[in-house]
Amino acid sequence: MYRSILYVTCAFMVFVLFGVPAFGQESLGQYHTNISVGGGFTVPTADASANFNTGFNLGFRGGLNITRNFLADLDFTYNQWGLTKSALANFGQPNGHADVWSLTFDPVFKLAPPHSPVKSYVIVGAGLYHRGLQVSHPANVATLFCDPFFGSVSRQS
Repeated sequence: MYRSILYVTCAFMVFVLFGVPAFGQESLGQYHTNISVGGGFTVPTADASANFNTGFNLGFRGGLNITRNFLADLDFTYNQWGLTKSALANFGQPNGHADVWSLTFDPVFKLAPPHSPVKSYVIVGAGLYHRGLQVSHPANVATLFCDPFFGSVSRQS
């Protein structure tokens, strides 16, 4: 799974970095690629703060400005939090973390005129999302969970 995401991301970046010069016969004018990178810390709130410590996040976004009013972007985000001492005690583990990553394709449609002081836009996206939990040693924990997508309550051990 991770390899396929890596391959898709690499292929997209190669297209973004090397695909633009292929338009050599056509003047791109102000239409170029767009790339952004960001990161910071993530503070868990509400119920999550009982199980997670402050963590970090990374974000990478890039794409092509197809026209003045249409952008085709690929967005990757990663968040990670350490588990609190009480959460680790529930698992009987010395160390562990939780993470969430996403890879989305986000077409952006700009609605405002080019020289307008207000820049309105619509983003429509679809992608892959994953949440994970890793602990130092294998563990079996009896849990009760509800899956809102399938509408079932299950007990796992």
